[in-house]
Amino acid sequence: MEIQAIPYEAKEVNFNIEFSDIVNVYKGQLNCCRCGCQGEYYKPDEDEDMIKLGMKLLQAYSERKDDVVKYEVFNDEIYLEIHTDTSFDNEYEEPEEMGWGFYLKKTDETTKNI
Repeated sequence: MEIQAIPYEAKEVNFNIEFSDIVNVYKGQLNCCRCGCQGEYYKPDEDEDMIKLGMKLLQAYSERKDDVVKYEVFNDEIYLEIHTDTSFDNEYEEPEEMGWGFYLKKTDETTKNI
């Protein structure tokens, strides 16, 4: 079997995002499913203060050299992620990546630098 594949691209991108671009925000364990069992989801029309706090952290991580904001582009969304902590609070003592995930509307404005 022959498979043609393209390597993952490491490309630095600047996103211009506004509060109105947010679909929802996840805070919790990152290296697991996203059903909500290991974290919480926040919606703009219900949890404005938590989302604004998350956006401040996202901005701070973006400006620091030692921290990384990861991104992924899907069909109808852009996903940004920051790792804020590692927890060992599980029965297997394996590290759990903790942080924030931001789901954004995919628009011409949010994707113009990609």
